[in-house]
Amino acid sequence: MKLFNQILFMMIIVVITSGCSSFRPKAVGLKDGRLQPCPPAPKCVSSYYAKGIHHVKPLRYRDSRAEAYQRLINIIKSMKKSEIVTADPDYIHVQFEVTRIKWIDNTEFLFDDEEKIIHVSSTPAAKIGFWDWGENRRRVKLIKSRFEADIKD
Repeated sequence: MKLFNQILFMMIIVVITSGCSSFRPKAVGLKDGRLQPCPPAPKCVSSYYAKGIHHVKPLRYRDSRAEAYQRLINIIKSMKKSEIVTADPDYIHVQFEVTRIKWIDNTEFLFDDEEKIIHVSSTPAAKIGFWDWGENRRRVKLIKSRFEADIKD
């Protein structure tokens, strides 16, 4: 019976670890002028999805792109454990350290001047794991609320 329990335990470990590692991390950067799609795991959120587990709303701005860009940069810099990796005129890539586990989350922003929106995508950089316990969604909502609170009417 003890051998059976040990074998069963090892099989469970193999299934869990192979299931966690089967989801590749989302590549960062632009592909065909867009942020890259989320992997199937629910740990990623993106404004490109109209509904479903990955959906978050984009940030909207009414002022100039330069003003919206600077407002977003200021918000990101005010957040703990954030590091701006890329700050191009229409694209921003930020890494956030998740303090509880010391992992890195990638958050990206892409400005769309025609629609006056900023697309956003956020996902853990780690290949392992299936859920992020809503961490990326909460961070995007926080950034969005701070960004929109700063908008002048």
